[in-house]
Amino acid sequence: MDLKCIVICLIASSLQKALAQDPRVVIKDTTPKTVFDSVGNGELTAHLNTDITMACVVENLPIGTNVNWKKIEKDAAGNDDPKQISIGQSVKVDNNRIKIESPTIFTWKLKIEQALFTDEGIYVCYVKAGDAINEVNDQRTIVVRQPPIIDVNKLTSRAKEVEEGSEFETMCTAIGTPEPVITWTRIGGARLPNGGTSLQQPLFQILETKAEDRGIYICTADNGIGRSQQRIELKVSFRPKIVFDNLRSTDVYQAVGYRTVIRCSISANPAVTAETCTWSDAKGNIIDGSDGRRTTKYGVGANDKYSYELIISQVAESDYGQYKCTATNKRGTTFETVRLMKSDTPQADGKTGQVQAASSIHISIVTIIMGATVAMLHLF
Repeated sequence: MDLKCIVICLIASSLQKALAQDPRVVIKDTTPKTVFDSVGNGELTAHLNTDITMACVVENLPIGTNVNWKKIEKDAAGNDDPKQISIGQSVKVDNNRIKIESPTIFTWKLKIEQALFTDEGIYVCYVKAGDAINEVNDQRTIVVRQPPIIDVNKLTSRAKEVEEGSEFETMCTAIGTPEPVITWTRIGGARLPNGGTSLQQPLFQILETKAEDRGIYICTADNGIGRSQQRIELKVSFRPKIVFDNLRSTDVYQAVGYRTVIRCSISANPAVTAETCTWSDAKGNIIDGSDGRRTTKYGVGANDKYSYELIISQVAESDYGQYKCTATNKRGTTFETVRLMKSDTPQADGKTGQVQAASSIHISIVTIIMGATVAMLHLF
């Protein structure tokens, strides 16, 4: 027997064995990726309006046999209700979003474009050879999910202003599958008015707003498939609030002949201006800088904060006593008092850390300490 005959016989034998074998059907290369459970059932979770593809690979396909796709739905009674999708490469449903491709002679790819919730179900790739009753198949379950989308039309305006003491509330709702969970937080992880750092419900409410409640609040909708966020800036109008910077008490100390700065820190909305802020002494005299030694300085900070400084360039005996910082806006007037007390030694500025004499020579507090230390060492 020559070589040619041997080759032909081997090919014929292989074909005979292949034809004698049952077809093998496997769904692979799916988008999104297939996730299998403990018993081997495969599921694809697709986002709404995204494409789905499943490649059905068939081995040992008998000549003249079609590879088909069908979808198993449920009827009104809950029974399986198969719907034919395709026979071979011919689509049998009236749906231009469904396509069948055959990139190889062994592959029949089902593509569903822009998936909808109605596309959910069990999809079966199957082969039925000749007059066989039983089919060889593989199947996948498709589940369509939708990431959360916050309904901005139902959300209170993203910038909201209320008066201090009034009620504020807003509602945050979202659509999505599964149903999203709504959580309220504050930017930077700051505490909410209720004392916690988060609130898990659509309604956000402050029964009596305070100045410190102003800021940015975040609504987050999360359903495990995705998340969506919207921010609301709450503005609170309130009359000025005053504190004195760098003071543990309402007393400021300085020696005669040295410069001192008393800083009045103001929070206010609407804003205060240099014209609506004043410093006055114990006699009620408004300090306007006319005496050349006592001047004021106005400054603007962030987040409704302002500063108003009283600067005494050369403290005299007559300067000791009580001073009043007053601030006014459309919501009202506030004042706080502070006392300038005499000190035997010059005091460093709480902000700069320096001592400044009337001659404008700046002396660091560190220099003073070092000088005192050296002087003490010379005594020994």
